[in-house]
Amino acid sequence: KNIMRLEDQRAERESVRSNILSACTEMFDELDRNSLDEASHDELTKLVPKIAILFEDNNVPYTRHDLVMMIELMDTDGSGAINRAEFCRGILQVAEEVRPMFIMELHYDSLSYFKGKIEANADKLDAIHRNFGKELDRLKETLYENLGIKEPDEAPDSPSSSPSVRALTATTTSTQAVGMVAAAAGEA
Repeated sequence: KNIMRLEDQRAERESVRSNILSACTEMFDELDRNSLDEASHDELTKLVPKIAILFEDNNVPYTRHDLVMMIELMDTDGSGAINRAEFCRGILQVAEEVRPMFIMELHYDSLSYFKGKIEANADKLDAIHRNFGKELDRLKETLYENLGIKEPDEAPDSPSSSPSVRALTATTTSTQAVGMVAAAAGEA
């Protein structure tokens, strides 16, 4: 008896889920979307009355606050707009309440979003590092040239044995070196 009741409840939940998913897809496809097939929050807010009717037709308890907040929280990839999957998942989560699978999906979306951000910034940091190294080499070359000393790899002796290099190393900070290069460049 209990098994049959549980099976009936499961079948009812599956039917409601199927109805809601089908309606969500239709509603989303009627919206104005950008080139990435995403809708703005403003476009989705227009659907709140239709979503309310959908929930009422399927005996899904909700509050207006739930529907408004759902629209605000749907953008799980941080793109600033909402795609069809985010829209349908958001509506289903309100309709079905919190399920373990939802938590897993949200975790996956969050990891994917942050991984993309980290990879994009890692590439930028690598480029900055390469450019900084090139600029540092150029400044060092200009400094040696303007001070009239040979670069250490060209010097016959060890760089530390040259009195000019020892004095430069002992008394010049990198800020002073940049200032000296700038002054030398201004004189040229």
